[in-house]
Amino acid sequence: MAQIALFKKVRGEYRGKIAPLSVHAVSARIAPNDSPPNNTPSLRAFIGDVEVGAALGNDFAGQAPLSAVQAR
Repeated sequence: MAQIALFKKVRGEYRGKIAPLSVHAVSARIAPNDSPPNNTPSLRAFIGDVEVGAALGNDFAGQAPLSAVQAR
């Protein structure tokens, strides 16, 4: 599977780049969903200030904290 994104955790959210075939976003970020209802993703994906998707997060003692991102 091809890698299309690279994120690092910065001040409680993930910041980085997304570069799939149709979008090249330099200012992409993944931030916690502060008050998620039941059965919703715990993280939200943004390009600039626009929400473009959601993510499921797993933080296992600092190892591989992000598991999946789904674009909207």
